[in-house]
Amino acid sequence: MGDFPVTEKQSRRILSLPIHQYLSPKQLELVVKTIRKFYSK
Repeated sequence: MGDFPVTEKQSRRILSLPIHQYLSPKQLELVVKTIRKFYSK
């Protein structure tokens, strides 16, 4: 563990999605496709 053990532990449990108001429709579709592909395994 490093200097921030709680943060490091949480980073293995929390999924941060790259979604914000400036994403283009094409970028948003890539995020959605990637999530769907991951969960279809």
